[in-house]
Amino acid sequence: MSEKTVKYGASANSYVEPADNPRSRRIKHVSDLFSRKIRREMKRFLAEGPQCVREAVKYCPGDILDIYYDARLAETSETIGEIIATAKRKNIYVHPATGRVIKAMSTDCQGIIAVVSFSALKNAAKVSISRDSLVAACWEIRDPGNAGTVVRTADATGCAAVVFVGNCVDFTSAKVVRSTAGSLFHLPVFRLSEEEFFDWIGENDIKVFAADVYGTAKNRPKMLTEIVSQPDLTDSACAALFGNEARGLPEETIDKCDMTLTVPIYGSAESLNVAVSSAITLYQLATVKHENGRAAKRHEKT
Repeated sequence: MSEKTVKYGASANSYVEPADNPRSRRIKHVSDLFSRKIRREMKRFLAEGPQCVREAVKYCPGDILDIYYDARLAETSETIGEIIATAKRKNIYVHPATGRVIKAMSTDCQGIIAVVSFSALKNAAKVSISRDSLVAACWEIRDPGNAGTVVRTADATGCAAVVFVGNCVDFTSAKVVRSTAGSLFHLPVFRLSEEEFFDWIGENDIKVFAADVYGTAKNRPKMLTEIVSQPDLTDSACAALFGNEARGLPEETIDKCDMTLTVPIYGSAESLNVAVSSAITLYQLATVKHENGRAAKRHEKT
């Protein structure tokens, strides 16, 4: 079976026989990207599944190196068919393949997978911060599902960026990318050391809230409901810093923050999962910022 690469554009109607050799070098190069070492060496990562690939095609088509799809599934899946049609219009390399070849690359891609360049990721220098901005930050978060959910929530709440602080899970891993459901391609997501993070915060005049149940002797926690009622919340940009799933935030890190906040717990649970905590916190902060911003604009008009 032929595995020729066809550049779709003028030849969009050209027929390419589906790749059918799961042991070919091309297929191995794709599956190798599940290795963090290989991703760093090649400066590319994988986007699995229709939702992630669709968002990559929409938001960063120039950074997609290849798309592979199950040719038979594309005949019956309207979603995959639309993604491929859009990719062809944007001159992205697309490769039909048999189901066994797709499974050799990924067992979780639901029939379509894209190879994406690191150039799709935005760094700290490309983030625009204003006093209305909200930033989500994660300190040494390790679970891929939690990390991806934080990115997705940050996207939904209109955050200006997501910062992975310290020794976090690699957000270019396929599991994290899949968990973001395409949000990785919507907003800047980048990694900084703790020192770099607080330097960046200071340079951009961002107020940092440590999300922690206990706080420290120097930085006692305040209820989130109390913090969001403060009238000066929208006077500057804000960042919510969430801790490691098992250990939370270290005391020395909390003490570097402007304030500690905690989500009210009315039952017997000691704490909340970091993904849940981030969703509650970011939505509360975002709602106040958006509502206050709208109120200020109405006031200016009158």
